[in-house]
Amino acid sequence: MFEVIVSLLARQDINNIYDYIEYDLAAPVAADRFEDNIIKCLGNLEDNPMMYEMIRDEQLAESGFRRAVVQNYVLVYKADEERKIVRVYRVFHGSQDYEKLL
Repeated sequence: MFEVIVSLLARQDINNIYDYIEYDLAAPVAADRFEDNIIKCLGNLEDNPMMYEMIRDEQLAESGFRRAVVQNYVLVYKADEERKIVRVYRVFHGSQDYEKLL
């Protein structure tokens, strides 16, 4: 089992997305579903972080960045198999050019 560490920026991203869905879109049920799916994804990362694909950008992939798609969002992380640690760096909307933002 891996230890999952969610960065401050990723936590802010998740909170901002949740608030946007709940308040701006006035969809509290959808916001809760998003939160549930993020929690499920983090659980998957604990169990098997290699189940998600490498980022498509070759340089970022060589650095070990992977991505997990959660609804319309992309959770960007790295897994250290030797130390059994997963670091979640950011969560972006899928329409963003997140590879350039890393």
